[in-house]
Amino acid sequence: MTTPTTTPHNPNSAEGVPPSDFPQGSPTSRGGKTSAFLRDLARKWLCPDAGAPLRVVARGRLAADRLGYVQIETLHAGCPLALYFFQSRRIGSPWAVMPDRCF
Repeated sequence: MTTPTTTPHNPNSAEGVPPSDFPQGSPTSRGGKTSAFLRDLARKWLCPDAGAPLRVVARGRLAADRLGYVQIETLHAGCPLALYFFQSRRIGSPWAVMPDRCF
């Protein structure tokens, strides 16, 4: 298994992640469509508490295929919860909860 490299998110962003902090490009999509897809996917999988922000806490690229990933965290039932999301080359899904090589 490949160990990902991470770049910590700016801790000064106390109000969560503004749309510009979400990755803007992917192999299958362009611009804001990708970041909107990622936000919707994160909300679906993480089910944040009402008013809880989604925060990108790490981002990087996998060495094997150079596709990006992000770690997003939020509060769920009052507890911190985080999940990794991986860029995908699959048509119709620019982000996934598992790397492409797992499919």
